[in-house]
Amino acid sequence: MEFIPHSQEELKSMEIKEDEIYTIQYQERDYFNADIRIEIAKGKAVISNNEIIFIVTDSYGMDKFIREVRVIK
Repeated sequence: MEFIPHSQEELKSMEIKEDEIYTIQYQERDYFNADIRIEIAKGKAVISNNEIIFIVTDSYGMDKFIREVRVIK
């Protein structure tokens, strides 16, 4: 399955609000073997320097800042 993230223009047109929680889809790279898989998670929107990024907590409890996402809802 091919992953196609929303562009920043698309995210801005969705009227994403800072500090709101959204269900997102993103590419996750495994820490140990570098496998890439598509994940669905809840992410908190952060707007910085006119760019929308999302904070997600991975399976190891680490917060990750994700730029390339598809917003599901």
